[in-house]
Amino acid sequence: MTLLAISLPSFGAGGQGEPPEVAQLLENARFWVEHRRPDLVRQVMRKLLAIDPQQPEALLVLGLASTASGSKPVPVPEANQAGSPSVPNPARNIRHVARRSKHPSPRPSDQHVPLLAALHTFTPTLKIATVMSLPASTPAPEQEAVIEANVAPASNVEATDKAAPNLQPVWQALEQGRYNEGLRLARELNVRHPEQPDVTRALALALLDVGERGMARASLELAVRQALEAPPSLFWVARESRLTLQALDDRQQPTLSAGVTLVQKPGDEAVSRLNSQAASFRMRMPRGDHGHWFVHVDNVQLDAGRSNTALLAQSGEWGSTSLTSLQPWDAMAVRGRASGTAFIAGYEADHWQADVGTSPIGFEFADLSAGLSLKGQLGQSDWRLSVARRPVTSSLLAYGGQRDPATGIVWGGVRRSSALLQFSTTWKGLQPFAEMEAATYRGREVQANREHAAALGADWVLSRGADHYLAVAPVLRMRAFDNNQNHYSVGHGGYYSPQSSTTFSLPIQAAMRHTNLSWLLRVAPSWGHASTASAARFPTRPDLQAMAAEQGRAFYGASSGPGAGWALQTTLEYRMNSHWTTGMRLSMERSTDYARDSLHLYLRWHEKPQRAPVPLWPSTVLPHAGL
Repeated sequence: MTLLAISLPSFGAGGQGEPPEVAQLLENARFWVEHRRPDLVRQVMRKLLAIDPQQPEALLVLGLASTASGSKPVPVPEANQAGSPSVPNPARNIRHVARRSKHPSPRPSDQHVPLLAALHTFTPTLKIATVMSLPASTPAPEQEAVIEANVAPASNVEATDKAAPNLQPVWQALEQGRYNEGLRLARELNVRHPEQPDVTRALALALLDVGERGMARASLELAVRQALEAPPSLFWVARESRLTLQALDDRQQPTLSAGVTLVQKPGDEAVSRLNSQAASFRMRMPRGDHGHWFVHVDNVQLDAGRSNTALLAQSGEWGSTSLTSLQPWDAMAVRGRASGTAFIAGYEADHWQADVGTSPIGFEFADLSAGLSLKGQLGQSDWRLSVARRPVTSSLLAYGGQRDPATGIVWGGVRRSSALLQFSTTWKGLQPFAEMEAATYRGREVQANREHAAALGADWVLSRGADHYLAVAPVLRMRAFDNNQNHYSVGHGGYYSPQSSTTFSLPIQAAMRHTNLSWLLRVAPSWGHASTASAARFPTRPDLQAMAAEQGRAFYGASSGPGAGWALQTTLEYRMNSHWTTGMRLSMERSTDYARDSLHLYLRWHEKPQRAPVPLWPSTVLPHAGL
């Protein structure tokens, strides 16, 4: 295998001007060498020489392999008569011979000089190509394949195309989410056409959709081998199957990722304003084809700005500043800052994922963060059930907690415990979905709260392909909280909590990729109506509430009205080389009383080289709790 590896760089280098079937076979040879299958490399080279008996890369590789194995070229009997199964039709090689001068054979190095005699013995009749061998391998019995050196004539290709099985019902079932039905149809076709590579590939994709990755891998490898024996019209099966195999290989390798997230939300200084930055690190370790273990670390820094008790007393929105009798004669500085580090570990599989960790250690409050998600099928519908306990990250008060300088009270640190049930199906070209959620909110010195939410919508895919996606997804969402916690005085949590909210949004999403670059754009205009009830200024402290009543500032007012807004998000991902990928995400949100901007940059390292195109959907390294 040493000499074979030395000759590999010539693959593709001289094949840029080759006919499509020759270039395809060179790609196949590289694939099998990377997967340490010299027996299949030999078969590919034989078929390549059947198309072009003087193809330079094939001659050199087989010659090097013959020397590496110590075998001697032994001529085979002449077989020039037309129709001989061991000799290609000379008429099929005329256009290749005319191009041969543009692709001279690679010049061998001094250590390969003994090969010259062997290479010069190659003739257009392919006398010795069938006896030059690579080092022996021991593939599993089910992986053995014999690839003939002949190429099916045009008449056979046409006959094969006419008899091609109908795979359309399989594709429709898989695209519409009817995975079990798609698998059944694919298996029935595979029984009738066991040697048809496109049927074998369809079976592999159906197995992937139901989570049988081990069986899918074996079927994909078989499809690649079958495609080498098939007419040129089915060479694409080998290419697409190799890409899917590469994606499966990607699941079996460790990755290290790092990202930086910057968020800016305007508001009142030291109260509702929030500038944050988070540095994230993530390591994923594979567990075969089944899933990944992961470790995630977030270093989070929050800054709400600076003010003083005198300025805050004017609005009375923060802490106990509305109680003038408690405030010192001299204004005290208030600086809203927090920093801490969160640690999370978990496991991700096809049908479930779980994690457990902490909120940032170093904040005023740090405690448990955890989540569990399950998904499956119910008839023709998909379902997902998620339960989680996460920090609320919409403000410094909610995320990290704050300390009131006049009373010494520390409050905030709100945690959301939720259960979310989602359903989706396919109906007449649409993918309707529905979700229901219930959640509780609890914090230190913060009034407990409950949320109920529901959503109805549909994904309408306008165009979809291997390298692009365009869809619109109208959705109606309703939310309701028991009480209003959208304030920052002691007892409040500093998070948006309307008593009723109805919003209609119209997200439009487009994704595309080209080789090493992928791009995602999402635009979502929205319209809605919300109402909030009046709220006690100090709902958890009767003593402070009584003092506020004496000053005539016991309650916050109610509000109600319509609103409109929009959100924009774009993500770019670029593969710099076979090991390193970088990307960025920019998002903006605007509504009547809300604005938020964020920028996310990330870098990812793969242990093994990445051969497949960059994924259509970029994969970011955002903070685990969100921001």
